[in-house]
Amino acid sequence: MAVDIFGYGFSTREAVYFALGLLLLAFVVHRVQRWLPLRHVPVQDIHQLSEKYGPVIRVAPTQVVVMDSDALYRISGARTEYRKSEWYKIHRILREDDHVSNIRDPELRKDRLKRVMPAYTGRDTEDLEKGFDRAISSFIRLIDRKYACNPGDCVPMDFGEKAHFYTLDAIGEIAYSEPFGILEKDSDIDNIIVTLKSGLPVIVALGYNMNIWGLLQKWPIYLLQPHEGQEVGLGAMIKSVDKVITKRLSLDDKSKRDILQSFIDHGLPLSALRQEVGLQFLAGSDTVASFLRTTFLQLLTNPTAYHALQVELDAFYSSSPSESDISSENIISDAQARTLPYLQAVVREGLRLFPPATSCPFPKVVPHSTISATFSLSSPTITKQGDVIQGVYLPPGTEIDTALGVYGICRDKQFWGADADCFRPERWLQAEKEVKVVAGDAAEDTRFAQMLRKVELVFGSVQYVCAGRSLAYVEMRKVIAELMRRYNWSLVDPLKPPIIVNNGVWETRDFWVRAEKR
Repeated sequence: MAVDIFGYGFSTREAVYFALGLLLLAFVVHRVQRWLPLRHVPVQDIHQLSEKYGPVIRVAPTQVVVMDSDALYRISGARTEYRKSEWYKIHRILREDDHVSNIRDPELRKDRLKRVMPAYTGRDTEDLEKGFDRAISSFIRLIDRKYACNPGDCVPMDFGEKAHFYTLDAIGEIAYSEPFGILEKDSDIDNIIVTLKSGLPVIVALGYNMNIWGLLQKWPIYLLQPHEGQEVGLGAMIKSVDKVITKRLSLDDKSKRDILQSFIDHGLPLSALRQEVGLQFLAGSDTVASFLRTTFLQLLTNPTAYHALQVELDAFYSSSPSESDISSENIISDAQARTLPYLQAVVREGLRLFPPATSCPFPKVVPHSTISATFSLSSPTITKQGDVIQGVYLPPGTEIDTALGVYGICRDKQFWGADADCFRPERWLQAEKEVKVVAGDAAEDTRFAQMLRKVELVFGSVQYVCAGRSLAYVEMRKVIAELMRRYNWSLVDPLKPPIIVNNGVWETRDFWVRAEKR
């Protein structure tokens, strides 16, 4: 059978080949069009960015990484014209609504923040720290019951796994006053952690190809995705969240002062409740677990820092006899933890070296605003649309990965020194001493303030800052203090150290440790 195309006669087979050729040509043209606007920006391995290349690096056809803290603060500023990219769509917990982290419309996000921030700031949730205390106590009881070394008997513990057990139960405690019970059973109930570990790399990969993600959202493919009807994995977690929300709404019990009740009191509808509470388990558990793994490994492999932290903790407790009780219920308060400078330095140094969400780009889109800039030494000032960062012109529509560059910023040897890759909490104590001799507004220009400004980017900044930042700090300080106070830790086999990988967050595989009661 002959087919007429543009006045030419083709056989059916020739017509199919012609159509396929056109599709291939269209694909090539599309890719070239995406490449051309940023052809002047180098493309390199993300792990080499901070040392070998400039502060603006191309990582995808229309995406760049920016390793400039001032630029990142400007991009996220209160009056910024930058907006979140479509990448945020893939982080919905369920299909029918958004949570505070992936709402793209500034006005809608502002409204959601008004409803959720009272919970995160503690204004409505005065019992949150008690929730952390209960989870830490459960963690300690698990170690004492199964893993604390006795004479002639020591059961190795996978710290990477147990850290995630702890953070999930901790989120359950503060989100709706009911832990999953993972620590009590010492088991990944319903394979929730397995699902998170396998799902996060897929989400990260899909973030660089939104076309594939869009296809996965279409019927009937989306029916194959995790949902609340499943008995294991993410579906089981959503089912558990739904069960707690339904119970709370049906009982109309306002005696609880947790995150869920605050959300209800501020008028979040059911769909939004499911998104926000589900976000707690995904974002809150993975990121803090990532911090605990990497920071603990740094402590175990740096004897000077390890010893200094235990000395500080021992001195604190010896000066407070009423606090010397090491029962699992006697947990350090955050107010006390804040008075321990070396503990604070350990937390900041841990965040600096291994920002938890390093592989997630959190991209913002260059706006169509008009700029005037000199693009090279030999060129006059030119007026164009887009933005210029560190002398590099970025056209409208370019996506700036505002998180990937933080890793390079936090290890920049020009700022942090030749030992930028070393775990050295003392750098924070030395810089903090300078602040005490500086008065007034000048304190904002001290090295300590500059260091804090760079590391705080781990949580985002200004209008795009992580809503749970303050809670994360409370949790990190408390759990590190209690684990280091109560036990002497060591690697089971120093010749086989843990393997560190990043598939969205830092994961330490085979992190086998010994825990000896002090």
